[in-house]
Amino acid sequence: MQLKIKQKRLAENLRKEGLSYSEIMKRVPVAKSSLSLWLRDISLSSEQKRRLEKLNTIGQKAGAEARHQQKLRLIEVLKKDVAKEVPKLIQNPFFVLGVSLYWAEGAKQKPWNSSQRFSFGNSDERLIILMRKWLYSFHDISDTQIMYRLHIHETANIDTAKREWAKVLDIEPVQLKVSLKRHNSSSRHFNLKYKGLIVLSVRKSTWLNRRIDLWTNYLADHYK
Repeated sequence: MQLKIKQKRLAENLRKEGLSYSEIMKRVPVAKSSLSLWLRDISLSSEQKRRLEKLNTIGQKAGAEARHQQKLRLIEVLKKDVAKEVPKLIQNPFFVLGVSLYWAEGAKQKPWNSSQRFSFGNSDERLIILMRKWLYSFHDISDTQIMYRLHIHETANIDTAKREWAKVLDIEPVQLKVSLKRHNSSSRHFNLKYKGLIVLSVRKSTWLNRRIDLWTNYLADHYK
């Protein structure tokens, strides 16, 4: 008990000097939750607040840079893995077909969106089924990781489209999320067969998308 009292008093004195929680915990080995409770009523001067804001900014930049460097190291490891696996995979026509389809219709990572996950959209049910089979064949993907979203005009028969797509995909209609497109004068859908398009995506698939991007680059160099 005496130790806790001494720690509390020391923490309070250090906080009054303007130290951050991280700085205090280096000298007072207690949980941050304890500090929050002990120090919540201590006010800081404007100068002390500016110092802590500056420290926080520096810490955020350092953390972001560390994460960036870690990502670059992992990408280099991924490149080496791809260089080893593609020469064998490229002998499989289905592999090449899937990469080519994703190259044409899939969501690619961009410099401003390097965390883009796997996402493939098409109105042709055959291509959606084929791409799903390709995922199962060349990636360790389970049914629970795959998500389906129906993109369809608001004037279409949405309930019918959901039932038809659910049957094609062999899923429950509740698994099919819907995004509605607004109707305008230039888009009329009188075709009774119109049932929108499906976007097939995979949860937590940023690195899967990066691998596919490297596969695409390899194929582009191989066939040019």
